Amino acid sequence: MVRPNSGRVRDSLIRAEISLIADLNYARIGIAIMFVVAVLVHPFVINPMSLLWRRIVESDKPVFTLVFGGIGGFTSLLREALQRF
Repeated sequence: MVRPNSGRVRDSLIRAEISLIADLNYARIGIAIMFVVAVLVHPFVINPMSLLWRRIVESDKPVFTLVFGGIGGFTSLLREALQRF
């Protein structure tokens, strides 16, 4: 016995599966774009950070003093910049 609404239910399930597959493809494209951006930005971020960290470690001052002083300077700079805008 064939139900009268079985065609509609099957069609709606097929549409739901197609939209899920399309959403997964958009997610895959988004992940691929994030990966490419991370690979392209990596040299511009890692090289300066490595140089900065090497200078901090090689200096005669204690590491924690330099790190916390840098964080404090950055936060006060950010606070002053936000007050002006």
